[in-house]
Amino acid sequence: MEPKAPLANCQECPLKDASFAPTCGKPDSPVAFVSRSPGEYDIMAGKPFANPRGAGAVLDHLLGRYGVKREDVLTTNIVLCRSDDPPREAIEACRPRLENEIKDCKLVIAGGTEATTALTRYRAVFTARPFVHRRTSSSGVAQRVIVTNNPAIVVRDSDKYPDMVEDFRRAFDPPPPPIFPEVEIINDADKAISTIGQWLRDIRGVTLAADLEWRGREIVCSGFSKRGEKAIVFGLQPWSNRSFQQLARQFLESNDITYTWHNGKSDTKVLWLNNIEGRIDEDTYYMSYVLDERPGYHSLEYLLSTKFGWPDYEPDSVKHFKKTGEFKGKTDAEKKHSEYELYKYNGWDTAGTLQLFQLLNPQLDTDRGGSVRGVYERLLHASERFRTVELNGFNFDVEEACNINEREAIPRIMELTDEERKITAHELLNPNSAQQLQAILYGEWGLRHKLRDTGKKKLSTSTGKEVREVIELGDFSCKPEYKEKLVKWSNTHKRYKKIQDIKSRYLEGLSIRTLEDGKLYCNFNPCGTVSGRTSSNDPNFQNIIREGYEEIPGIRTLFLPSPGNVIISADFSQAELRTCARLSGDANLLAIYRDSSRSLHKERAARFYGDNYTKEQYVWSKNQNFGITYGQSAFAFQQMYHIPAEESQAYIDDWWREFPTLLEWTKEVKERARKEGLVQSPFGHKRRFHLITDDNIGDIEREAVNFLPQNIAAWFTISALCELVDRGIRIVATVHDSIVADVPASSAIFVANTMKNVMEAQAVKQLGWDDLPFSVDISIGENWGELKELEIERVAA
Repeated sequence: MEPKAPLANCQECPLKDASFAPTCGKPDSPVAFVSRSPGEYDIMAGKPFANPRGAGAVLDHLLGRYGVKREDVLTTNIVLCRSDDPPREAIEACRPRLENEIKDCKLVIAGGTEATTALTRYRAVFTARPFVHRRTSSSGVAQRVIVTNNPAIVVRDSDKYPDMVEDFRRAFDPPPPPIFPEVEIINDADKAISTIGQWLRDIRGVTLAADLEWRGREIVCSGFSKRGEKAIVFGLQPWSNRSFQQLARQFLESNDITYTWHNGKSDTKVLWLNNIEGRIDEDTYYMSYVLDERPGYHSLEYLLSTKFGWPDYEPDSVKHFKKTGEFKGKTDAEKKHSEYELYKYNGWDTAGTLQLFQLLNPQLDTDRGGSVRGVYERLLHASERFRTVELNGFNFDVEEACNINEREAIPRIMELTDEERKITAHELLNPNSAQQLQAILYGEWGLRHKLRDTGKKKLSTSTGKEVREVIELGDFSCKPEYKEKLVKWSNTHKRYKKIQDIKSRYLEGLSIRTLEDGKLYCNFNPCGTVSGRTSSNDPNFQNIIREGYEEIPGIRTLFLPSPGNVIISADFSQAELRTCARLSGDANLLAIYRDSSRSLHKERAARFYGDNYTKEQYVWSKNQNFGITYGQSAFAFQQMYHIPAEESQAYIDDWWREFPTLLEWTKEVKERARKEGLVQSPFGHKRRFHLITDDNIGDIEREAVNFLPQNIAAWFTISALCELVDRGIRIVATVHDSIVADVPASSAIFVANTMKNVMEAQAVKQLGWDDLPFSVDISIGENWGELKELEIERVAA
């Protein structure tokens, strides 16, 4: 067959029979834009990026910002043929064609994962996009490669649009080449003592950036910078000297210096572990977050690359140190060089933090829609309280976790493995082997379903959760004699995967993470979500399962109080729905929440299902009550809770009839998001929507409505946590709208009353909402998983 384009190996390509859209633009253009594959609109038009209301519009707009016309740019794809997930063989077959077409281009913009993989050494857009990449074309031309998102994704995901704006600026209006700061390394204890002693005498009233590198609780080096052009780093030898440590304590605790960190909660936590009460006076991590609430965009390396054009300055030896705590190398000389590279990297981090502070600090007052300094200062205040919570840790019963693993989990996994082997008639089946299961399900049994591959998942031959759900719903076909076996296998494998997950993630995973003192230490991140809700990781306390499964108890039962203590959990009752009632002014919803004898969930269940509603109907009602305001559809409820779509739609319609003012409020919020491109909470926290299209308007409207109650409820919780920490209560965790404490049994009632009182006062204290109670439920127990509700009258604490 004739190739569809010069040098394309179409005969060897699995897409050879697919429709295609050829490369367009000037053949001798110095600029090329390369993405994955043509879309349906491109195929019809016969050229890439043809949709005038989709990816084509985005590309034309971004080029137009720099006076560049589409026809002057070479536009093409990694493969010319239609495919949502081009196979590797197709990419390789089209590679000679692509390299030939872009061989004379000096600037190549790679749009999307496939183009990034083909044109750089990276495989992910996010990790590659901050940097300028260099390559040599097949004709010897030195090419500058800029990585960005696929425009088709941006049309659907508003949060990706700012990336493309920044990437095109880097492509067509690059910043001047960066000059790395000078780094002075002091690794002699006597010189370090002399230097820091001089600083204690001379430095007053200045802002210093600071940064640490550590392993465990040991400080390996520390950097300081008062000018962005230079940093001074004290190495391992000074930090091993007691006299230096004492002077460093005085210096870091000095009230005459304003300390600026990047995510200082982590660094100052290490200082506190070394009996140095370090402060977080300023923090560029929080500055970045309040100016751009998208999580994941705030690492120091990422910001220095995007803001100042710094290249990837973290050497492999530093990556090795962060992973292992050891200097890389086999010889002493190699390890010494790795140590030097760590110190230099620490200095760049430190000076870069100060440069970032000087850039971002003024922007707090000039941000679109008004100053965000207030919410930034709230985060600074909260960060040091979260540090205290993290240092408290949470006791974990490793011995009992191991017992449960050996007594329950492993035997159940072995039993279910035998059961799967009997069902499939394969005595050596490994249920964790996707290849073996695919051969049985799709080969022997002839499984077919309507799921199709996506860019991230091979669903057409999957054996995962999505396919098991299809089998459960009966939406599949197979060889008739295997239908019953297929359903039986699906149910068994579901149980197998659940117990396997509990075993590996919790019983074994948490045990490995537990330190010698018997505690788990979690990282709480108040900048971890777009809504302002606190996230957690290492480990994630927010996904610890509370309910047991088969013979395995809930994992939260393994979280224990300190000796002589009890666990108290204080949980806001329906804080987000109460917030919706207050913001909307809906009389019917307000009436329910103002009367402590009434229950929204019970009334709704009775209204729709009748007074004799079942427990299952109550649960359905409760789930829908939380989801309807946020825009979840009848189809979504059907998928999540297996409720008939018609029944769910009737429930939704009835909800809006009962709460009509709430409906009008949601419409107003959606309209505001469409017109202004942002929604702002009373605390000053913003949710920005950067590109509104026909494809993403529904998601944006739902997010706009979700954001306000989630942010307000989150700040009620965070503010209460800060106050409780300041009162000396030992807080060990927060999960969404709840706060968990480890307190002496002898003072449990007093502390429980205090927690309830402090939390319920936040609506009035923070926003002056004195016309609607924000109730808090208190529970107490010998572990986190087995808590009993405690009735407490709200009185002054």
